Amino acid sequence: MAQTRVLVVEDEGIVAEGIVSSLEDLGYVVSGVVGVAEEAVRQAGELQPDVVLMDVRLPGRMDGVEAAEQIQSRFDIPVIYLSAYSEDEMLRRAGPTQPAGYILKPFDVRTLHTTIQMALYKHQIDRRYAHRMAQVMAVVPEGMVLLDTGGRVLLANPVGAEYLHALANVDVGGTVTQLGGRPLDDLVQPLPHGVSHTLKAAAPSVLEFDLVTRPVAAEGGPAGWVLVIRDVTREREIQRYAEQQERLAAVGQLASGIAHDFNNIMTVITMYAQLSQRMPNLPERLYERLRVIDEQGLEASKLIGQILDFSRQGNLEPRPMDLLMFLKEQVKLLSRALPENIAIDIRHENEEYVVNADPTRIQQVMMNLAINARDAMPDGGRLRVALERRGCNVEASFPVPEAPSQEWVCVSVLDTGAGIPPEALPHVFEPFFSTEGLSKEAVLNLSQIYGIVTSHAGHVGITSVVGEGTTCTFCLPALSLRKPEPAALGMAAPLLKGQGELVLVVEDDFATRRALASSLDYLGYQVLQAANGREALAAFERNAERIAMVLSDIVMPEMGGAALLRELRRRGVAVKVVLVSGHPLTEELSELKSLGLSDWLLKPIGLGQLAEMVYRVVKQE
Repeated sequence: MAQTRVLVVEDEGIVAEGIVSSLEDLGYVVSGVVGVAEEAVRQAGELQPDVVLMDVRLPGRMDGVEAAEQIQSRFDIPVIYLSAYSEDEMLRRAGPTQPAGYILKPFDVRTLHTTIQMALYKHQIDRRYAHRMAQVMAVVPEGMVLLDTGGRVLLANPVGAEYLHALANVDVGGTVTQLGGRPLDDLVQPLPHGVSHTLKAAAPSVLEFDLVTRPVAAEGGPAGWVLVIRDVTREREIQRYAEQQERLAAVGQLASGIAHDFNNIMTVITMYAQLSQRMPNLPERLYERLRVIDEQGLEASKLIGQILDFSRQGNLEPRPMDLLMFLKEQVKLLSRALPENIAIDIRHENEEYVVNADPTRIQQVMMNLAINARDAMPDGGRLRVALERRGCNVEASFPVPEAPSQEWVCVSVLDTGAGIPPEALPHVFEPFFSTEGLSKEAVLNLSQIYGIVTSHAGHVGITSVVGEGTTCTFCLPALSLRKPEPAALGMAAPLLKGQGELVLVVEDDFATRRALASSLDYLGYQVLQAANGREALAAFERNAERIAMVLSDIVMPEMGGAALLRELRRRGVAVKVVLVSGHPLTEELSELKSLGLSDWLLKPIGLGQLAEMVYRVVKQE
């Protein structure tokens, strides 16, 4: 059968290129591409394509609706309109022209293919090319079914016959009264263009379908209906997962939005608390209260950091981390997030549990496992996190026996839930696999866990007993590093101090700027202050020879810290610059370092951290 030839009429060049690429990928022949209605009519007459894709809104004296009328009346070529949801008036004008179909922008490849095939199919029926109809239907990937006015199935392609049997238990020659439990009379009622019915079939498993009905034209009313049925089960699963990720991304954006102001507040609290702790002759009771304020401020900052980490997406940023300390914090977070009827604890030996990992991604693993466990215990139960160090060459219970013989740090998350059937266990890490006892959300979580762990050169496995619970274990290569010694309690340690060097502090938040200035003054530096990058440039012009360092926030109105650094370098100024941020610098850090960024600080800033950083940067040659 000859390839279908398509004339594309679209004035937006990039949109036209996308349509042409999609058509060619589907195996169609693009006869031509034009962007003016008058030229579209001329090309249709000369090229005689099988179908025309016509944008309803075109420049010039003639729009797409007028061009379509001429093409259909003069050359008998089916026209499919391309339009946007916002073009309601154009669509109302287009209706009486009886187009072969509509495609609403943006559209996917399957919609494009289905609409073209439907247009060809309808056109063939109108011209009584019934012998070609069966050929077209046979190659369409969607289910296509032809019904008469009484609901009797006249024709169906192989896919349509399969879907029809699943939805109505009816074969070709039988009569359809319902589809997916919905009466046929309801389904053949006209719907707005671009809208389809959603149907579900329960055998052999739960499937979802989109249904589009189109009347077969005849004098005095429709002679029947064409049904286009598409299995969207996997597509909907992917869509729901994508929507979940979008919601998480939205939470992340919201968290990022408040993190800057939140960390400004915490910087002020912790910095003044630490400054006050160093006052001479401070009573022990007052010192202890200030120490508690300082500690609680840092705990509050960790909490917002956990929320930000949970929402972040990006490349792996592995670094040595003590998994025991990390998991203790995670258990605290989960104890607040899980229902009260789920008890959670952590078990471990007195071992070293240092690994090279991205804390954000490991937190995502723990959160996903906790969500799965919560869903498996709707009536409550126990969630246990067990941490151990083991060698896979001597441990028969290691998740992957063929893993390299080395030391591993393994985390097991155990629940007392319903468990997973044994026949499902080999497939639990496969995306979108689901079965009784394992929710689709759990499968998505497990496939995500598998990807994160393996990207860390680790291994993951799962065991389960129906009615008793599930254990998921992931193992990461151990690092032989000493854990940092805990800071000694007591009065604050001595600070590195300056010798009157001038530091320009650039910060839009007044309280944070004043706290930084007070701290630097205490540390022996002179201070200039500016509320944004433009004020900083003006201050720099007046004191260029004296300024030893610029300490600038990144996010500020008018001109932020990164833009300030770029402008200083553009002017040929080589002053040392340290940036302050409310969130970790990732992708932008390489560019900033290439501009000569001396270092950066993460809010909230401790007094000791500030003292060490400024002293080191000011003294470096």
